[in-house]
This record gives sequence, C-alpha cells and structure tokens, in this order.
Amino acid sequence: MPNQTNSSERTNTPTVRRCATIELHHKLLNESEEYKNARVKIESITNEFLNNARLASSERPVVKIPVVVHVVWNT
Repeated sequence: MPNQTNSSERTNTPTVRRCATIELHHKLLNESEEYKNARVKIESITNEFLNNARLASSERPVVKIPVVVHVVWNT
C-alpha cells in the first residue's frame, strides 16, 4: 500500500506554536558576552535618545500619523 507511514516515522507537531524569541534572548545573554555588550549599548543609546526627546518634546507639536495594519495568517 503506497503512501502509508509507520507511526514511528511520523513527527509530532506541537498543537500550540509560540515564538521562542525571549528564550533565545536569555540564552544569548548568558552565553555570549558580545551579544550582552551589544544589548547594553543599545539600551544606553535608547535611553539617551528618550531623555533627549523628552527635553525637546515641549518645543514640537504632537503629530498623529494614522496607520493601518493588516495581519494575514494562514493556518
């Protein structure tokens, strides 16, 4: 009989799929000094930008930009 598979040949697909970004992020923080240093630098630059933006925000008007996001998900 063609196209039949043995149960030992089947792969078990998870019933729930989820993103593993956070787990990978924590793993890289623990295992890679280069990754950890890059993240510290990014956080520092971001905080500096936010602090400067707060100081300058009183000088500029708020601009609202309408945005439409379409999520296409094929199950």
